[in-house]
Amino acid sequence: MYHPRLKGDAYDAGKHYAEILYKNGFQFPKVSEEKLKFGESCKHILTEFDPNIVKEIKGFAEGCHTSYEEVSSFLLSIGVFELAGQCSIFSAFNGRETIIGRNYDMLFNLKNFTESSLVCFEGKNKYVGHSDCFIGKVDGINQHG
Repeated sequence: MYHPRLKGDAYDAGKHYAEILYKNGFQFPKVSEEKLKFGESCKHILTEFDPNIVKEIKGFAEGCHTSYEEVSSFLLSIGVFELAGQCSIFSAFNGRETIIGRNYDMLFNLKNFTESSLVCFEGKNKYVGHSDCFIGKVDGINQHG
């Protein structure tokens, strides 16, 4: 397991991490047309929810020589199309707000690329977190405990 130190802005951190993976033989998984279409339909929600994660995904895509559309669609469709060995996901809308929940079952075919990271983005709390899907963290602890 590699323990990257991600610093600077979100774009640079995503690119740095992807470059490390790419240099060590990582090839981004092929994304089906179905997932690309699903990802495209979700992209505006992701952009509104967290513009920095969009920047991190764009940097990651550049660093591993693939497109933003492929990376974002892959991430947004985790647990949606394949049921075995992946996350459970649900959402509910009560007329005012959307509640989303999920667990983080391991993506077994990517187990060699999971990581625990020290994240030091400019203007944000520093934290250590881990993930099984390149971008975003399952959980962690910030500099304030």
